[in-house]
Amino acid sequence: MAGTSLPGAVSGFAFGEAVRTTLSEIWGHKMRSALTLIGVFLGTALVVVMVTIIEGVKIMVWDGIKTLGFDGVMFVSSRTPEDPIERQKRVYSRGLEALDADVVGTEGEDIQSVAAVRITQLVVAANGEQRRVRVYGITPSYGTVHDRNVGAGRWLDEGDEIDSRKVAVLGIHLAEKLFGTDDPLGKTVRVGDTPFRVIGVETELGNKMTNSGWTRREMDGVLIPLSAFRAYLQGGERIALLTVKTTASDKLSLVKKEIERLVRRSHHGISDFEVENIADEILKAEKQIQTELGNWTIILASLAGISLLVGGVGIYSVLKI
Repeated sequence: MAGTSLPGAVSGFAFGEAVRTTLSEIWGHKMRSALTLIGVFLGTALVVVMVTIIEGVKIMVWDGIKTLGFDGVMFVSSRTPEDPIERQKRVYSRGLEALDADVVGTEGEDIQSVAAVRITQLVVAANGEQRRVRVYGITPSYGTVHDRNVGAGRWLDEGDEIDSRKVAVLGIHLAEKLFGTDDPLGKTVRVGDTPFRVIGVETELGNKMTNSGWTRREMDGVLIPLSAFRAYLQGGERIALLTVKTTASDKLSLVKKEIERLVRRSHHGISDFEVENIADEILKAEKQIQTELGNWTIILASLAGISLLVGGVGIYSVLKI
Protein backbone atom coordinates (compact mmCIF):
# COMPACT_ATOMS: atom_id res chain seq x y z
CA MET A 1 0.00 0.00 0.00
CA ALA A 2 2.70 2.43 1.01
CA GLY A 3 4.78 1.51 -2.02
CA THR A 4 2.06 2.50 -4.38
CA SER A 5 2.10 6.15 -3.20
CA LEU A 6 5.84 6.61 -3.76
CA PRO A 7 5.72 7.72 -7.43
CA GLY A 8 3.24 10.48 -6.61
CA ALA A 9 5.35 11.70 -3.73
CA VAL A 10 8.46 11.74 -5.90
CA SER A 11 6.55 13.58 -8.63
CA GLY A 12 5.30 16.18 -6.14
CA PHE A 13 8.80 16.59 -4.75
CA ALA A 14 10.23 17.07 -8.27
CA PHE A 15 7.62 19.70 -9.10
CA GLY A 16 8.24 21.55 -5.85
CA GLU A 17 11.99 21.41 -6.43
CA ALA A 18 11.52 22.80 -9.98
CA VAL A 19 9.46 25.71 -8.67
CA ARG A 20 12.00 26.37 -5.90
CA THR A 21 14.90 26.29 -8.36
CA THR A 22 13.10 28.56 -10.80
CA LEU A 23 12.27 31.14 -8.16
CA SER A 24 15.83 30.96 -6.90
CA GLU A 25 17.21 31.64 -10.38
CA ILE A 26 14.83 34.54 -10.90
CA TRP A 27 15.73 36.03 -7.53
CA GLY A 28 19.40 35.57 -8.26
CA HIS A 29 19.17 37.57 -11.50
CA LYS A 30 16.82 40.36 -10.56
CA MET A 31 17.75 42.78 -13.31
CA ARG A 32 17.57 40.26 -16.10
CA SER A 33 14.33 38.84 -14.75
CA ALA A 34 12.80 42.31 -14.50
CA LEU A 35 13.80 43.19 -18.04
CA THR A 36 12.44 39.87 -19.28
CA LEU A 37 9.15 40.47 -17.47
CA ILE A 38 8.91 43.94 -18.99
CA GLY A 39 9.53 42.47 -22.46
CA VAL A 40 6.80 39.89 -22.04
CA PHE A 41 4.41 42.48 -20.63
CA LEU A 42 5.08 44.93 -23.46
CA GLY A 43 4.69 42.21 -26.09
CA THR A 44 1.39 41.05 -24.66
CA ALA A 45 0.15 44.61 -24.22
CA LEU A 46 1.13 45.43 -27.80
CA VAL A 47 -0.85 42.49 -29.10
CA VAL A 48 -3.94 43.65 -27.19
CA VAL A 49 -3.48 47.28 -28.27
CA MET A 50 -2.89 46.22 -31.87
CA VAL A 51 -6.10 44.22 -32.07
CA THR A 52 -8.10 46.97 -30.35
CA ILE A 53 -6.77 49.77 -32.57
CA ILE A 54 -7.13 47.89 -35.85
CA GLU A 55 -10.68 46.75 -35.06
CA GLY A 56 -11.63 50.23 -33.86
CA VAL A 57 -10.22 51.85 -37.00
CA LYS A 58 -12.03 49.33 -39.20
CA ILE A 59 -15.36 50.06 -37.53
CA MET A 60 -14.90 53.84 -37.82
CA VAL A 61 -13.76 53.66 -41.45
CA TRP A 62 -16.58 51.39 -42.65
CA ASP A 63 -19.22 53.29 -40.68
CA GLY A 64 -17.85 56.55 -42.10
CA ILE A 65 -17.91 55.29 -45.68
CA LYS A 66 -21.44 53.96 -45.26
CA THR A 67 -22.81 57.29 -44.01
CA LEU A 68 -21.24 59.22 -46.92
CA GLY A 69 -24.13 57.96 -49.03
CA PHE A 70 -22.16 57.04 -52.17
CA ASP A 71 -22.74 53.28 -52.26
CA GLY A 72 -24.11 52.38 -55.68
CA VAL A 73 -24.31 56.08 -56.68
CA MET A 74 -23.45 57.69 -60.03
CA PHE A 75 -23.44 61.38 -60.95
CA VAL A 76 -24.65 62.71 -64.29
CA SER A 77 -23.47 66.25 -65.02
CA SER A 78 -23.35 68.61 -68.02
CA ARG A 79 -20.29 69.04 -70.22
CA THR A 80 -19.35 70.31 -73.69
CA PRO A 81 -19.51 67.51 -76.30
CA GLU A 82 -16.08 66.21 -77.31
CA ASP A 83 -17.07 65.48 -80.89
CA PRO A 84 -16.86 68.59 -83.15
CA ILE A 85 -20.01 67.63 -85.05
CA GLU A 86 -21.93 67.15 -81.77
CA ARG A 87 -20.73 70.56 -80.58
CA GLN A 88 -22.28 72.13 -83.67
CA LYS A 89 -25.55 70.25 -83.04
CA ARG A 90 -25.63 71.06 -79.33
CA VAL A 91 -28.56 73.43 -79.87
CA TYR A 92 -30.77 70.38 -80.58
CA SER A 93 -30.29 69.17 -77.03
CA ARG A 94 -32.27 70.79 -74.21
CA GLY A 95 -29.41 70.06 -71.81
CA LEU A 96 -29.59 68.33 -68.46
CA GLU A 97 -33.03 68.75 -66.91
CA ALA A 98 -35.20 67.11 -64.26
CA LEU A 99 -37.02 65.30 -67.08
CA ASP A 100 -33.89 63.20 -67.51
CA ALA A 101 -34.44 61.89 -63.99
CA ASP A 102 -37.86 60.56 -65.07
CA VAL A 103 -36.35 58.91 -68.14
CA VAL A 104 -33.56 57.16 -66.23
CA GLY A 105 -35.78 56.26 -63.30
CA THR A 106 -38.62 54.73 -65.34
CA GLU A 107 -36.70 53.10 -68.19
CA GLY A 108 -33.37 52.15 -66.67
CA GLU A 109 -32.72 48.64 -65.40
CA ASP A 110 -31.34 48.04 -61.88
CA ILE A 111 -32.07 51.66 -60.95
CA GLN A 112 -33.36 52.15 -57.41
CA SER A 113 -33.84 55.92 -57.40
CA VAL A 114 -32.87 59.12 -59.24
CA ALA A 115 -32.67 62.66 -57.87
CA ALA A 116 -32.36 66.01 -59.65
CA VAL A 117 -30.10 68.61 -58.02
CA ARG A 118 -29.38 72.31 -58.48
CA ILE A 119 -26.70 74.11 -56.49
CA THR A 120 -25.86 77.72 -55.79
CA GLN A 121 -24.11 79.75 -53.10
CA LEU A 122 -26.06 82.30 -51.08
CA VAL A 123 -26.00 83.97 -47.70
CA VAL A 124 -28.19 82.12 -45.21
CA ALA A 125 -29.15 84.11 -42.12
CA ALA A 126 -31.03 83.39 -38.90
CA ASN A 127 -30.90 84.20 -35.21
CA GLY A 128 -28.55 87.13 -35.77
CA GLU A 129 -26.01 84.90 -37.58
CA GLN A 130 -25.28 84.56 -41.26
CA ARG A 131 -23.14 82.26 -43.41
CA ARG A 132 -22.45 82.07 -47.14
CA VAL A 133 -23.09 78.41 -47.93
CA ARG A 134 -24.20 76.02 -50.60
CA VAL A 135 -27.93 75.87 -51.23
CA TYR A 136 -29.18 72.59 -52.70
CA GLY A 137 -32.42 72.44 -54.66
CA ILE A 138 -33.32 68.75 -54.60
CA THR A 139 -36.14 66.37 -55.32
CA PRO A 140 -37.26 64.29 -52.30
CA SER A 141 -35.66 61.16 -53.80
CA TYR A 142 -32.26 62.65 -52.93
CA GLY A 143 -32.73 61.18 -49.47
CA THR A 144 -33.18 57.69 -50.92
CA VAL A 145 -30.26 57.98 -53.34
CA HIS A 146 -27.82 59.11 -50.67
CA ASP A 147 -29.31 57.35 -47.61
CA ARG A 148 -29.93 60.68 -45.89
CA ASN A 149 -31.69 60.90 -42.55
CA VAL A 150 -32.71 63.68 -40.20
CA GLY A 151 -31.72 63.82 -36.57
CA ALA A 152 -34.65 66.11 -35.85
CA GLY A 153 -37.85 66.98 -37.73
CA ARG A 154 -38.57 65.41 -41.12
CA TRP A 155 -37.18 65.08 -44.63
CA LEU A 156 -38.55 66.86 -47.70
CA ASP A 157 -41.55 65.08 -49.22
CA GLU A 158 -43.48 65.08 -52.50
CA GLY A 159 -45.99 67.60 -51.18
CA ASP A 160 -43.17 70.09 -50.57
CA GLU A 161 -42.00 69.63 -54.16
CA ILE A 162 -45.45 69.79 -55.77
CA ASP A 163 -46.51 72.92 -53.85
CA SER A 164 -43.08 74.63 -54.03
CA ARG A 165 -43.18 75.06 -50.26
CA LYS A 166 -40.62 77.34 -48.67
CA VAL A 167 -39.28 74.72 -46.31
CA ALA A 168 -35.69 73.71 -45.59
CA VAL A 169 -33.57 70.95 -44.11
CA LEU A 170 -30.38 72.29 -42.54
CA GLY A 171 -27.02 70.58 -42.56
CA ILE A 172 -26.08 69.72 -38.99
CA HIS A 173 -23.09 72.06 -38.90
CA LEU A 174 -25.05 75.00 -40.32
CA ALA A 175 -27.79 74.41 -37.73
CA GLU A 176 -25.18 74.60 -34.96
CA LYS A 177 -23.63 77.78 -36.38
CA LEU A 178 -26.97 79.56 -36.79
CA PHE A 179 -28.86 78.37 -33.72
CA GLY A 180 -26.24 76.99 -31.33
CA THR A 181 -27.99 74.77 -28.79
CA ASP A 182 -31.46 76.18 -29.61
CA ASP A 183 -33.99 74.01 -31.43
CA PRO A 184 -34.19 75.27 -35.05
CA LEU A 185 -37.37 73.37 -35.98
CA GLY A 186 -40.18 75.67 -37.02
CA LYS A 187 -37.92 78.70 -37.09
CA THR A 188 -37.18 80.83 -40.14
CA VAL A 189 -33.94 81.07 -42.07
CA ARG A 190 -33.45 83.62 -44.81
CA VAL A 191 -31.94 82.09 -47.93
CA GLY A 192 -30.80 85.05 -49.97
CA ASP A 193 -33.84 87.33 -49.66
CA THR A 194 -36.41 84.55 -49.21
CA PRO A 195 -37.59 83.18 -45.84
CA PHE A 196 -37.78 79.40 -45.44
CA ARG A 197 -39.18 77.44 -42.50
CA VAL A 198 -36.87 74.82 -40.99
CA ILE A 199 -38.53 71.40 -41.00
CA GLY A 200 -35.50 69.19 -40.34
CA VAL A 201 -31.81 68.90 -39.46
CA GLU A 202 -29.65 66.28 -41.16
CA THR A 203 -27.64 63.76 -39.20
CA GLU A 204 -23.83 63.80 -39.18
CA LEU A 205 -22.30 62.54 -42.44
CA GLY A 206 -19.10 60.52 -42.32
CA ASN A 207 -16.77 60.89 -39.34
CA LYS A 208 -13.25 62.01 -38.43
CA MET A 209 -11.76 58.99 -40.18
CA THR A 210 -13.76 59.24 -43.39
CA ASN A 211 -15.32 62.22 -45.11
CA SER A 212 -15.49 64.03 -48.45
CA GLY A 213 -15.73 67.56 -49.75
CA TRP A 214 -19.29 66.92 -50.91
CA THR A 215 -20.55 65.80 -47.50
CA ARG A 216 -18.67 68.53 -45.62
CA ARG A 217 -20.26 71.20 -47.80
CA GLU A 218 -23.67 69.57 -47.40
CA MET A 219 -23.35 69.58 -43.59
CA ASP A 220 -22.56 73.31 -43.85
CA GLY A 221 -25.40 73.93 -46.30
CA VAL A 222 -29.17 73.94 -46.65
CA LEU A 223 -31.48 71.74 -48.72
CA ILE A 224 -34.79 72.98 -50.16
CA PRO A 225 -37.32 71.61 -52.70
CA LEU A 226 -36.12 71.92 -56.28
CA SER A 227 -39.41 73.57 -57.26
CA ALA A 228 -38.96 76.21 -54.54
CA PHE A 229 -35.37 76.76 -55.70
CA ARG A 230 -36.70 77.56 -59.17
CA ALA A 231 -39.62 79.65 -57.96
CA TYR A 232 -37.81 81.84 -55.40
CA LEU A 233 -34.06 81.68 -56.03
CA GLN A 234 -33.11 80.86 -59.62
CA GLY A 235 -35.50 80.01 -62.44
CA GLY A 236 -34.99 77.83 -65.48
CA GLU A 237 -35.31 74.12 -66.21
CA ARG A 238 -31.61 73.25 -66.24
CA ILE A 239 -30.14 71.32 -63.32
CA ALA A 240 -26.57 70.84 -62.10
CA LEU A 241 -26.68 67.06 -61.99
CA LEU A 242 -28.59 63.85 -61.55
CA THR A 243 -27.62 61.49 -58.77
CA VAL A 244 -28.53 57.89 -59.54
CA LYS A 245 -28.54 54.91 -57.17
CA THR A 246 -28.27 51.37 -58.51
CA THR A 247 -28.94 48.10 -56.73
CA ALA A 248 -26.52 46.21 -58.99
CA SER A 249 -23.13 46.85 -57.39
CA ASP A 250 -21.76 43.80 -59.22
CA LYS A 251 -22.29 45.33 -62.70
CA LEU A 252 -21.63 49.04 -62.28
CA SER A 253 -20.05 49.42 -65.73
CA LEU A 254 -23.17 48.04 -67.42
CA VAL A 255 -25.42 50.35 -65.41
CA LYS A 256 -23.24 53.31 -66.37
CA LYS A 257 -23.57 52.44 -70.07
CA GLU A 258 -27.34 52.12 -69.65
CA ILE A 259 -27.56 55.58 -68.06
CA GLU A 260 -25.43 57.05 -70.86
CA ARG A 261 -27.66 55.45 -73.48
CA LEU A 262 -30.89 56.76 -71.94
CA VAL A 263 -29.65 60.32 -71.38
CA ARG A 264 -28.07 60.50 -74.84
CA ARG A 265 -31.37 59.42 -76.40
CA SER A 266 -33.20 62.01 -74.31
CA HIS A 267 -30.75 64.63 -75.63
CA HIS A 268 -31.36 63.69 -79.28
CA GLY A 269 -28.06 61.83 -79.61
CA ILE A 270 -25.90 64.66 -78.24
CA SER A 271 -23.32 63.67 -75.60
CA ASP A 272 -23.44 66.98 -73.71
CA PHE A 273 -23.14 65.20 -70.36
CA GLU A 274 -20.88 62.77 -68.51
CA VAL A 275 -21.56 59.95 -66.05
CA GLU A 276 -19.22 59.70 -63.10
CA ASN A 277 -19.12 56.27 -61.49
CA ILE A 278 -18.82 57.32 -57.84
CA ALA A 279 -19.82 53.84 -56.66
CA ASP A 280 -16.85 52.25 -58.43
CA GLU A 281 -14.48 54.83 -56.94
CA ILE A 282 -15.83 54.04 -53.48
CA LEU A 283 -15.23 50.31 -54.04
CA LYS A 284 -11.64 51.03 -55.12
CA ALA A 285 -11.12 53.22 -52.06
CA GLU A 286 -12.46 50.45 -49.81
CA LYS A 287 -10.01 47.94 -51.30
CA GLN A 288 -7.13 50.39 -50.82
CA ILE A 289 -8.15 50.96 -47.21
CA GLN A 290 -8.34 47.20 -46.62
CA THR A 291 -4.83 46.82 -48.00
CA GLU A 292 -3.46 49.61 -45.82
CA LEU A 293 -5.13 48.22 -42.70
CA GLY A 294 -3.71 44.79 -43.55
CA ASN A 295 -0.22 46.27 -43.85
CA TRP A 296 -0.55 47.98 -40.47
CA THR A 297 -1.76 44.73 -38.96
CA ILE A 298 1.38 42.97 -40.23
CA ILE A 299 3.64 45.74 -38.89
CA LEU A 300 2.05 45.80 -35.44
CA ALA A 301 1.93 42.01 -35.27
CA SER A 302 5.65 41.88 -36.14
CA LEU A 303 6.49 44.35 -33.37
CA ALA A 304 4.42 42.36 -30.90
CA GLY A 305 6.05 39.11 -32.01
CA ILE A 306 9.53 40.55 -31.61
CA SER A 307 8.72 41.75 -28.10
CA LEU A 308 7.36 38.32 -27.13
CA LEU A 309 10.37 36.60 -28.70
CA VAL A 310 12.79 38.79 -26.76
CA GLY A 311 10.87 38.07 -23.59
CA GLY A 312 10.93 34.34 -24.29
CA VAL A 313 14.67 34.34 -24.94
CA GLY A 314 15.15 36.26 -21.72
CA ILE A 315 13.17 33.71 -19.73
CA TYR A 316 15.11 30.85 -21.31
CA SER A 317 18.45 32.50 -20.56
CA VAL A 318 17.49 33.11 -16.94
CA LEU A 319 16.44 29.49 -16.41
CA LYS A 320 19.52 28.09 -18.15
CA ILE A 321 21.99 30.01 -15.98
